[in-house]
Amino acid sequence: MPAQTSPPHPSLLPPVLSIAQLQLDSTSSLLSQLLLDLEHHVATLVHLESRQHQLLQLYSSQPNNPALDDEMTKLRNEWGGCIARCVDLEYCVDTAITTLKHSLDLTVLLTPLFSSSEELSSCDRSGAMLLLFEKTFENLKQQRARTDCFLLFTPLEMEEIETAVSEALRLRDTWLLENTTLSFENLREDPEQVFTPGNDLTSLVREVVRASEEKAEKMASRVSHILSLVAKYLNSHNLSTSQKAQALLLKGKVLNLTLPFIKDTGEVKSTLEKVIKLESGLPDAWCELAEYEWMINGPESALPPLQTAFKLDKHNSEVLWRLSMLLRQLPKESFVRQNFVTSAEFLEFSEGCDRDGVAVSLRFAHAAVREQPNSGRAWECFGNALFTASLVDAEGEGFLNRSLVAFSQAAKYPEIIGQPHFHFNRAAAMHYAVSVDVSSFQTLSATGESRSYCANELSET
Repeated sequence: MPAQTSPPHPSLLPPVLSIAQLQLDSTSSLLSQLLLDLEHHVATLVHLESRQHQLLQLYSSQPNNPALDDEMTKLRNEWGGCIARCVDLEYCVDTAITTLKHSLDLTVLLTPLFSSSEELSSCDRSGAMLLLFEKTFENLKQQRARTDCFLLFTPLEMEEIETAVSEALRLRDTWLLENTTLSFENLREDPEQVFTPGNDLTSLVREVVRASEEKAEKMASRVSHILSLVAKYLNSHNLSTSQKAQALLLKGKVLNLTLPFIKDTGEVKSTLEKVIKLESGLPDAWCELAEYEWMINGPESALPPLQTAFKLDKHNSEVLWRLSMLLRQLPKESFVRQNFVTSAEFLEFSEGCDRDGVAVSLRFAHAAVREQPNSGRAWECFGNALFTASLVDAEGEGFLNRSLVAFSQAAKYPEIIGQPHFHFNRAAAMHYAVSVDVSSFQTLSATGESRSYCANELSET
């Protein structure tokens, strides 16, 4: 007679099921409390956002009010604590939902096939609660994400950094105008009237030397202040990738100011490379990297990043005038130059121009002025390009006269007229205009005879 398998003890199953249902109920209760806590903190964030908006409006009319500063600091501390609590709660809720799913699966498996309606309704009720919990949790996360877009202090701090960087760049270019008796008005006038032969210029020369020697130390102090602002901004916010890239770009710009004064330039390049890694589509970042490469390694190293910037934005005035300068300075046989002038974007831009002549450089300079007519650097570069063309073209007189007009436009900007190289290049153009007979000028140009010096060797940086 075959052995009979005895059925499981009927009393073992109900206690196990009861324990599973108890776990299901307790997890649901805990999850409900966690969601209520998260909802409270999200509502607090919304309130803080509204309060900050009111304070920012007051800031526009009372920028130096200490009471507002204290209120903003208090608000920021509350915001930081609330954000931290929300992050913790979201982690706990996510874990609780996962636990509830497992508990529900276990309860369903333990419930007998032929169960009472009460046992089945318990599973249905728990399943419905799980769906409700998941939907509520998703809605709360979306609400918190919307408040994250409104970062405390970000507009104020970013504006402060941008203003500080712009001021440092302006001061770099107008240093002599602001720290000597040289003035914008004097430098715009005829030098023969300002610096008459009878004047003793010794004191002025000493003044310029002193100011130049002090520049490195005082600029370093400004740069240090800006770097501290950037560090504070980067460390005190939950920033997006784009916001980090913009902050690091400002840091790279101000670090580029220090290149003439420092020996270790590694931080400059690493900062700009971080910007490009975070957001490779920023033409300004590639321009700053080109500036670094030009000053440290020479013009050949600067062309590849400028080429990338040109691909990204063919209407960027700074990219255009920098390319104009590079094309005049690089030899025609340069590998990187040949690589650029055979690229698709270059051929499209320079259609109809001799890619090996000065006409291409002239076209880039003219485009820079057209894209940004109020850029002193663009006008200066255009003047230099026209002067170069006047030395190698048969119609040199026309180019020379136009270069003087471009230089006059550039002289309207303090950041240009405060630069020694601008006056050197402009004086060279004036020298040719008054001392070279037009007919002999055209004859020499047509026969290809060289001048005593060439404009593309003049300093532009």
